[in-house]
Amino acid sequence: MSAPGRLAGPLALLRQALRFLVGTCLGLSVDLSVFGLLTWAGLAPWLANVLSSACAVTVVYLVSTRYAFGAAMSVRSYVLFVGWYALTITVFSLLIQLVVQSTGWAPLVAKLLSLPPSFLANFLFSRWLFHREPAPLEVAP
Repeated sequence: MSAPGRLAGPLALLRQALRFLVGTCLGLSVDLSVFGLLTWAGLAPWLANVLSSACAVTVVYLVSTRYAFGAAMSVRSYVLFVGWYALTITVFSLLIQLVVQSTGWAPLVAKLLSLPPSFLANFLFSRWLFHREPAPLEVAP
């Protein structure tokens, strides 16, 4: 196998991850805006996170399904996607609340710290859910 052929898999996976990141960033902008507004309004960080994350899930699904994974949208995948996100939102909401209570850090700091592990978990699940191999990159002649 030639060097470009060996790189096609990892580069295609990177492209898929970057496209998922785009969808995630769009969802994140919704998430952080709503989270900031709700904590400013006095909601507990855990509840603000549940509500803001819920707003972002559909944005991530709509953008990432076809753009990142080249998959068709379906009721089944949407339900599984929302179910997974409900689970991870619950887990990370509890962790955010725990960090805020145990450290005294601002809720937004705790929220930002939760983003890398949350992104990784969600990318891996989404990749499994849509179970498509990344399309190989075309190599110019």
